This record gives sequence, structure tokens and C-alpha cells, in this order.
Amino acid sequence: MTLREAAKKMGISPRTLQKLVHDFKLIRYVEEFNSHNQRTFNLYQEDVEKLIELKNKGKISSWRGFLTVFTGRSPIKLYSVKYLREVDPLLLRKITN
Repeated sequence: MTLREAAKKMGISPRTLQKLVHDFKLIRYVEEFNSHNQRTFNLYQEDVEKLIELKNKGKISSWRGFLTVFTGRSPIKLYSVKYLREVDPLLLRKITN
């Protein structure tokens, strides 16, 4: 399965798919060269289908939400104590008590 085909099947951009392949290493691939000596990637179809299946089973609507499982970033926005004190001091008291 080519990179373009997999991106279309998953409903994401080829650039995002490249991150899945190279940065997160979630999809295995074989690197080949075509007749014009250009590098192409053949992705394992089983890996692509498994990722789609995991996303659907998790009932996560977006790929961004699904990928937060594999990244260090939290999907929940964190605020500093100073910010909370300015916005809602009552909430800060509830949290600290």
C-alpha cells in the first residue's frame, strides 16, 4: 500500500501519515526505488488497518485525539496556579483543599 493510498484510506494528510511512520513508528514499511530513482514507501496494509480499527474501537472521532495516546502531550489543557487565581479563586480553593 502506498503512502498516498493509506492517507486516503485513513482520511489524513500524507504529511501526518509520514509522522506516524517515521516519528511514532506505528506503521512498518519497505523503502524502494522506482524507475526514476525516486524513493517510495510501501506500507504494511495490516498495520494501517489495525490503526483504523483501534481508533474506531476507542470511539475517538479525530486522529489528533487518538495520537495523544502515543505522545507526551496531554489532551487536557493545564493552567498555572497564578492563572487560576486570576480567573477563579474559588476553584483554586476547592482544588487545594
